[in-house]
Amino acid sequence: MYLIHAQLMARSGAFLPEEAAAIVRGFARAEERVEYVSAHPEGFPQPVLGLYLLGGSRREAELVAEAVCRRALAASPQLQGFALLACRAAVPREPFADF
Repeated sequence: MYLIHAQLMARSGAFLPEEAAAIVRGFARAEERVEYVSAHPEGFPQPVLGLYLLGGSRREAELVAEAVCRRALAASPQLQGFALLACRAAVPREPFADF
């Protein structure tokens, strides 16, 4: 399973709606194997969606997440004020990296 972060850019003071995760999840197709979507409206510096996908590779998961997000942003009236900046796998920090 891969966690892909989709970084969004808000246009003209748009706020990420409370139901953003459910909206994006609704645009996923069964064969894309999106297991879960979370929304972080106060992500820094921009809002972030977290898409959890089953996939063969990290790159495949990133491409699927990008496709799902682009469909949702293009078709959902609630997400009209947003653009997709990037879709990248979340890479965990190494334990004790700061020591």
